[in-house]
Amino acid sequence: MKKGVSSVIAIILILMIVIALAALAYTWFSGIFASLTATAGSAVTTTTGAMATQFRIEAARWASPNVNVLIRNIGTQNFNASISIVGIYIDNVLQTVATAPAFIGCSGTGSIAEKGCVVSYAFAAPGTCAGITCPGTCTNITKVTIGTGLTDTTNIVC
Repeated sequence: MKKGVSSVIAIILILMIVIALAALAYTWFSGIFASLTATAGSAVTTTTGAMATQFRIEAARWASPNVNVLIRNIGTQNFNASISIVGIYIDNVLQTVATAPAFIGCSGTGSIAEKGCVVSYAFAAPGTCAGITCPGTCTNITKVTIGTGLTDTTNIVC
């Protein structure tokens, strides 16, 4: 009778160990998949927002002693138009914007540029349109970048 009881106890113990291991594996895999799903969801949201953010340089004009750059939000996503996020370069040199951006055709509350909004930036001209008879185009290339990494380029117009 001892032999029969010990084999039943052994089977019950083995089943309990297997069930405990299965519960532990389920809990561990659930945590991993929840973490991966949250990370992937965040990445999709960020990428979708970045793809919906688009802008175009409307104008880059040299008007001594300043250069004025107008950019328009042509995407479906608002973006931060503050001078700490938007970089304006002339001949690959980052320019220091003299004043806070001016919002044209939008509320301009805070630093968010709505769709269709034009934002104007002014800064001291790094030089002159030497040798150019206006109307004409300077040789200086203006490049604007925003926080998402998007860029647009144009020539400065006299």
